[in-house]
Amino acid sequence: MNKLTLIIFLASWINSAAQDLPFKKFQVKEILIDTGVNKQYCKYDLGDFFFYNGIYENNLKFKIVDKRSNKTVYINSDTLSDAMILKPTFFISADRKWIIIMVEVAAEYSWGQEILLIKDKKIKYLDYLDYAVDIGNGESISDYCIFTKTKDKVYMTFKNVPIIYWPEESSVINGKDLKFEIDINGIKKIK
Repeated sequence: MNKLTLIIFLASWINSAAQDLPFKKFQVKEILIDTGVNKQYCKYDLGDFFFYNGIYENNLKFKIVDKRSNKTVYINSDTLSDAMILKPTFFISADRKWIIIMVEVAAEYSWGQEILLIKDKKIKYLDYLDYAVDIGNGESISDYCIFTKTKDKVYMTFKNVPIIYWPEESSVINGKDLKFEIDINGIKKIK
């Protein structure tokens, strides 16, 4: 193989690898805040932002605070529903440019997920997905989803598990047959 062929091969291999970047679950240490303005929140450090998830009196509330300015840039409160917990799961792209936050809304079982995106130091609420995995009493989809980034879009697919779409509770979807496309404008089902 000559040098030009090798260079072309390497360039196309690097380009193809850069086109399809997997996300990984981002394990973030939870710190309980017991004093001050963020008392009774658990804090998660996401780089440029802190994610605060409420507990006790602040249950069913979460917010995102910009580290540089210490200003709250996103807040959510679900105190009118019968939900019992909001549980965050974080995913980060391999190039570390996208963070997806899935916040499970649940009582005795998972009701669905609030989906947020952090990209270019901006927070974007994408949508609420009212899906759960039909295992046990309805488990969170965050444990069974796979995110892959291709150019400026992200695709969310699922493992081979039965999934319930709560508005049509009687029908169960195979996780392999469900796919969502995510970009800065929102999330949409494409399969």
